[in-house]
Amino acid sequence: MAEVAEGHPAVVGIGGALGDRRLTNDEFVAEYGVELPENWRIEDRAGIHARHFTSEGQFASDMGIAAARMALDMAGVKPTEHGLPIDAIFLSTSTPDQFSPSTAVFVNQGLGVDRAGPTVDHNAACAGFVYGMFGAVNALSREPDVYHRALVLGAEMPSAGINPKDHKTAGLFGAGSGAVILERRPDAIEPQFAFWADPDPEAIQVKAGLRFPPKSLDDLTITMEGLRVGQHAAEKMGKLTYQVADMADRYNPRTQKIDWDELYFAPHPGNGILNQMLANVLEVPKGHLITSVADHGNTSSASIPLALHQAREKGMIRDGESYTVLSPAIGAGMVAGAGIYTVEVGPGDPAVEAEAAEARQSRRARLDGYPDTLGGVREEYAAHLDKMKVSYAAQE
Repeated sequence: MAEVAEGHPAVVGIGGALGDRRLTNDEFVAEYGVELPENWRIEDRAGIHARHFTSEGQFASDMGIAAARMALDMAGVKPTEHGLPIDAIFLSTSTPDQFSPSTAVFVNQGLGVDRAGPTVDHNAACAGFVYGMFGAVNALSREPDVYHRALVLGAEMPSAGINPKDHKTAGLFGAGSGAVILERRPDAIEPQFAFWADPDPEAIQVKAGLRFPPKSLDDLTITMEGLRVGQHAAEKMGKLTYQVADMADRYNPRTQKIDWDELYFAPHPGNGILNQMLANVLEVPKGHLITSVADHGNTSSASIPLALHQAREKGMIRDGESYTVLSPAIGAGMVAGAGIYTVEVGPGDPAVEAEAAEARQSRRARLDGYPDTLGGVREEYAAHLDKMKVSYAAQE
């Protein structure tokens, strides 16, 4: 199995999908009746020019499936007789299709996956993609003979929680999904991650839940103290950027500068203006900032993979070439994370894929070869019913 285990996890496929309805700032303000103060422009305050909202009947899993299919196609992943060969699915969302089961299960079902292993949702709000990458990288690195390929995606509809009465936050959010496929590649760097939790749940929240049953529609909308959130973002995204750069030997403690040579910066774009300021402070070179906030708004945990998707569409990321990307993010909580990883899109070595397919078939055969517990339980249940019939007859 040496070929399957070779190298480090890298992003080999990228996909993106957006809500069906695109609204410019003017269209959004007019349709939702947002009252903006004089000289208040969304693009000046947040660097956002447009966003996408879902149409009726469109949900997080729908966008997630579309984004995943695009990423799978880019990575050259094709269905087998057993289904799509994906070994794990890590899906981040704050707006699940329903409370249970997970949205990841609906994505799994929609894609027709071949007995995926971990298939889970997690909620770290806007930082969720970095958390999902951390889980996927650990799976591929710690058990390389079991996990050959992982799907990581953010699928979000924060636009469903906007409050048109709050002009400071209403124009920030959009709906979309970004997805990546991770596989090991021989030339990939070893991914590094760092995290920081600093509990401040009131800074940004949707309060409704079992603890706080909604009393009005206002309880179902996003409330945010923008300055407070911005201060968390500037501090934690900045510090974690330095930390993962240091972990990857990209930080010089003497000069206190990051080596940006062939290193790209793809942060979570909660606010485009703030991100540009952070990039300036970090001395990110021109052309090394990857963001799609101007076109998509804040799509929460979908924002980083959507930015990567747009970068490929614009030719900034090209098939067959290797890129090192650093991505910090912060989400409600406040919870923050950052990761540095390789992006190298395109199909992998056919020999490695053949080894992985053989390993999956071996695991399938082994699992199928274990004793038939379903048949045994059916026999036990039949016997149990017989005993109950006798007992009821005796009571009569």
